[in-house]
Amino acid sequence: DALPIFFDIDIDGIQMAYAPGCSAPSIEEGFTDTQMLKAAYIAGKNEKVKLFNLMEVNPRYDIDNKTVQLSVELILKFLKGIGDRK
Repeated sequence: DALPIFFDIDIDGIQMAYAPGCSAPSIEEGFTDTQMLKAAYIAGKNEKVKLFNLMEVNPRYDIDNKTVQLSVELILKFLKGIGDRK
């Protein structure tokens, strides 16, 4: 049996344009929202993934709820991947 995979998304790793609500936003470096949404879906689809962790969302620093909304979309993409497992 293969060991389980734990999949973490740290919001700090996403570009500030897409996720300003975190403690250490990445201004130009980091992932785009599209890249992370795809990664969340792929992780959800992988049967070896047993844990999903989303961290570093800070609503105090959020602008127009962009980070909170992206966080919800990431969770939904992960769950969609689980639903699409064979």
